[in-house]
Amino acid sequence: YLLKIAFQRFDPERHKYYPISPYNGQLRQDVTPNSTNGWYLREDFTDAEERTTWFSPDKIWTSCGNKVLDVNIDAANVSENITPREYADFLFDGIGAALVFNFKRLKREEFDGLKSKIDWSIVESFPFPASFDDQQYIGDEGKIHVYSWDGRQETTLVGPYSVRELYLEHFGE
Repeated sequence: YLLKIAFQRFDPERHKYYPISPYNGQLRQDVTPNSTNGWYLREDFTDAEERTTWFSPDKIWTSCGNKVLDVNIDAANVSENITPREYADFLFDGIGAALVFNFKRLKREEFDGLKSKIDWSIVESFPFPASFDDQQYIGDEGKIHVYSWDGRQETTLVGPYSVRELYLEHFGE
C-alpha cells in the first residue's frame, strides 16, 4: 500500500464539495443522499458555517501495481507555521477518514478512542520548525521547471529551480 496525504489551506471560495464522512459531519436533514458520486456542497453539512477542516478520502485504487490509499485535508491553519501537534492531529484524522471511507466495518469512534491514547508530549518534542533535511519530502531534491512544447521545440517558461535552494532561501535552515 502507498499512503498519499495532501494538505491544503482551506479556502471557502475554492473548496465547495466534500464526500460524506463522519470526519466531515452529518448532512442536514433536508438533504437527500446522492448515490451518484457521493459528493455534496459544503453547505449541505450541518456545521458547514463553523467548520474549517474538511477531509476528502478516495476509494483505494491501484497505480503501477501498488494499492493507493489517498486523502486530502483542507484546513484553515495549514501553513508553514502549523505546529507538530496540529499536524499530527490532522494526519491521524486523515488516515482515519481514509480507512473509514474504504472499510465500512471501521468506525470513527474506534479511531477517536485510539487518538485519546496519543502521548502528545512525544509529538510536541519534535523540533519545530524541522530543518529541511529532516523533513524528507519526496520532491525535496527535485526541480521546478515549467515549459511549453509546440511539437518541435521546448520553451522554458519558469526555472529550472532547485526545490532545496528555493526552500532554504525562503525559510532558511
